[in-house]
Amino acid sequence: MPARQKIPLVVCPGIDDLSLTTSEFTIAGMMPLLSVAFSVPIAEVGYLISIYAARRVVGGPLLTTALLKPVLQTNVHCFACLPSTR
Repeated sequence: MPARQKIPLVVCPGIDDLSLTTSEFTIAGMMPLLSVAFSVPIAEVGYLISIYAARRVVGGPLLTTALLKPVLQTNVHCFACLPSTR
């Protein structure tokens, strides 16, 4: 039986970027289904996608700046608690 291959670490950010940047296009492909499900015109479903994208544009940087300092502090505390290997 062949050994399991590991995914290179550099692939993970690429997959993350792909999933984050294609989410609006995924919803756009479902516009006719959403239009029927909610009994609204396709144009109103388009507004829903636009609102979702605008929320990500505005909320992403705000959330990043709000969480960046606590995350960095947590990482520093975690590394400070590690025992020395010398």
